[in-house]
Amino acid sequence: MKAVDIVHRLLPGIKWLHGYTAQDAIADLIAGITVGLTVLPQGLAYATLAGLEPQYGLYSAFVGGIVYAFLGSCRQVTIGPTALLALMTSRHTSFGLNSGPAYAILLCLISGLVEFLMAVLRLGALVDLISLPVTVGFTSATAVIIGTSQLKGLLG
Repeated sequence: MKAVDIVHRLLPGIKWLHGYTAQDAIADLIAGITVGLTVLPQGLAYATLAGLEPQYGLYSAFVGGIVYAFLGSCRQVTIGPTALLALMTSRHTSFGLNSGPAYAILLCLISGLVEFLMAVLRLGALVDLISLPVTVGFTSATAVIIGTSQLKGLLG
């Protein structure tokens, strides 16, 4: 295997640079500003939902995208926090006032290590084994969980 192939395998984002033009850069700049303005309030809201201070939401919103730019293999994917993960994190950050961020960072590290291990072992094909009804059920259950978790704030 050539050295270039190894580099492309480790850093798939480099392959995108071969045909990258100034017009692509302008389009990416506009898209980046748009996504950045969208993800700012979203990250703040998800941090609050997770029971953390707002700056942790900003970290989660931007760091994942920056890392994925180098290590990701698909140009058309969005990376960032989700409402379900924020709710799941809130269950673990409510143990103590000062332990919340530490638990959230530990959860992030563990999930990143699991994803890295799956990538090294080439287990990404396992996702194809998850049927559409399971995915739809998971998405519907997520909507119900998020909706019911907000009832307390809505009804007082």
